[in-house]
Amino acid sequence: MFKKHYDRMRPGATPERVLAIARMIRQKPMGQMEVAKLCELRDDVSALSEGIRYTLAAAEELGLIENREGKYHFVAEDQAVASPSGFRRYVSPRVLSKGDTTFFKTTEWFVSSNKAVLPLNTFATVAAEIVKSGLSHVDENDVLGWRFWIRFLGLGYQYEKTLIPNLCIRLQDAMHNIPVGTEMSGTEFLTWLKTNVPEAASSCTQAGLCLAVSNGLRTLHDLGKIQIASANDAEKVYLYPLPGVRRNDFSAILVKEALWDELD
Repeated sequence: MFKKHYDRMRPGATPERVLAIARMIRQKPMGQMEVAKLCELRDDVSALSEGIRYTLAAAEELGLIENREGKYHFVAEDQAVASPSGFRRYVSPRVLSKGDTTFFKTTEWFVSSNKAVLPLNTFATVAAEIVKSGLSHVDENDVLGWRFWIRFLGLGYQYEKTLIPNLCIRLQDAMHNIPVGTEMSGTEFLTWLKTNVPEAASSCTQAGLCLAVSNGLRTLHDLGKIQIASANDAEKVYLYPLPGVRRNDFSAILVKEALWDELD
């Protein structure tokens, strides 16, 4: 799912399944068949299903578990699986900082595609556009698996089969250690973004942020988490323009509220 270079992103390994299996193994080391029996709630399991096999592999790739002499052991901090939001914050920096994976490159394509993704209302057409971008091995089944994770990681929303770019949750997680009251200029934010949200780095410049980041900033502003301000005499960064939207540029961002609670 998250390995380097060519890798399949099969739908069996959903975030919910990876979290559930990691929590099971945290209780005690388990072999494959013990995991399978607990997942399927029956004892007459004779073989590992594809979904469980992919889920175990994804949990290993994320550094949650490792196989030692035929048994899986939980090897991450307990906080990594204490809550779905904590799990999300554990996963994001691990999978969105490796630029040489199929998962990252597919996500980078999505973030940079702006409004071009909105008419793609089947996963087959999404896969076809990804192939055109140069990821020739990605197919519809990969898109089915990948979309579970981009939704979970806060990179966008899904309406029916249309994926809508919005990095609200992703930005909120990435900004978690910025103290309340901190103000960044537009250019400082851009520098911060390129380091902390690498999947958006190639599609964001001072002349224009991508739709996904722009939607995320507008959403956080409307929620009262941040304030995007634009001063006439200051250097501006331009949001992705949307008809009928008043706010299309900013010169500073102020963090107004704690962007997440350590206990949630």
